Amino acid sequence: MNRRFVKQFSEMGQPATFLTGTVAIILVLAVFKILSYLFVPVAFAVFLTYIFYPVISFLTKRRVPQFFAVLFVTSVVLLFAYFTSILVSASLSSVSEKGDFYLQRLEEILTSILTPFNYSLSEFLKLVRMQFNTNIESTIGSVLSSGVIQQLLSALSGTFNAMIMTLLFFVFMISGKNQFDKKVKVYLSAGSAGNKPLLLTIESQIQKYLIIKTVISFILAVLITLIYLWFGVDLAIFWGIITFVFNYIPNIGAVFSTFLPIVLILLQFGFSFEALFLILATVGLHFLSGNVVEPVYVGKYLDLSPVFVLFSLFLWGYIWGLPGMFLSVPIAAMIKIVFENTEPLKKYAPFLGGKLRVDE
Repeated sequence: MNRRFVKQFSEMGQPATFLTGTVAIILVLAVFKILSYLFVPVAFAVFLTYIFYPVISFLTKRRVPQFFAVLFVTSVVLLFAYFTSILVSASLSSVSEKGDFYLQRLEEILTSILTPFNYSLSEFLKLVRMQFNTNIESTIGSVLSSGVIQQLLSALSGTFNAMIMTLLFFVFMISGKNQFDKKVKVYLSAGSAGNKPLLLTIESQIQKYLIIKTVISFILAVLITLIYLWFGVDLAIFWGIITFVFNYIPNIGAVFSTFLPIVLILLQFGFSFEALFLILATVGLHFLSGNVVEPVYVGKYLDLSPVFVLFSLFLWGYIWGLPGMFLSVPIAAMIKIVFENTEPLKKYAPFLGGKLRVDE
């Protein structure tokens, strides 16, 4: 009787383990979603620490006290955020002054598109139940009455609070990372040696990915900004910032940072040679960055499956919203690295990315 019970229990072991693991994953994801106000700043602080810790290490090796090294890096982050907010605010205020011009150009473009179909603009707008008004004051009034501005201000307030929390976590993390690494090494050397490569691999590869991705995004943003400034595109610096930030989001980020400036270019220049060149330059630079440069320099660290990347993008986007989309690829990379270095999970790692190895 006892042997039969043990045999039945062992046969049920694998399904029970799978079920337990699935329930545990669902519960953890639920906690991440419920406590997103806490985990999102922590996650951003971790990745900022990976990006800027090499600067701390470089300064401390040259006998700069750690306190001043941390103060320097924190000041750089704050100054970057401050000047970025000023540039964005100045760019948006300059566009608001040209609201009538953009509305008039939009009317002209829509009219030119509808004319071959024997539709007037007023007839088309009635068909879609819209009211087109070239009076910018009336347009702004309708936007204010819709509650969009109130929702935007609420979102900006939440973003500001999250940035403050991220900065606080970042300061504490980057200040204690050196001592934390030493303690981890001591602990691992005293314990199981099998865990050491996993932690070191996760840290090194994620850090390399974030640094290389940041450099590529920065170069792409600078090139687009310079081209836009040369041709006098409105919001040139703003589009550069958008390009830099949204380049961290796979697939959707590139579409977003390409489509929006193209719309403004068409409104500003119409169907002209300048607009055609700017559109080709925008699409071409994004294509080269995403399909030529990044696979060479980033692919050797993160050879992720496109399906897994999209799954991670939508999953973390659902859990954490837009911040989750920014963090989806680093999180996906960490999961893949864990699979590759954990013996029971290693056989599933090729499904997450990389080349399938067939044993002969």
